[in-house]
Amino acid sequence: ENVSSKLNARIEDQEQRLNRAMTSFQQVQGTADTSQNNLTHLNQLTETVNKLRDVINTIGTKLGERVDQHEDRLGQLAQRVNRLQSPKPQK
Repeated sequence: ENVSSKLNARIEDQEQRLNRAMTSFQQVQGTADTSQNNLTHLNQLTETVNKLRDVINTIGTKLGERVDQHEDRLGQLAQRVNRLQSPKPQK
């Protein structure tokens, strides 16, 4: 009976160790899952930021083109105003 109780105690100890190991494994697995989810989210954010950067670059380019067009138009208008304001030659 002494051998049986020692075996039972040892089996119980091994079960407790196994339960602790399983708990630790599940915690590690949970951490790994969380890390994977965080990585996926980070990749999505990076993609979104890259798209926003492209949009901002496109807007900047288009605004620059419009500024250039307005500058050219203002130059043309200034030339016309100068021609209209210049004294006419006397006949």
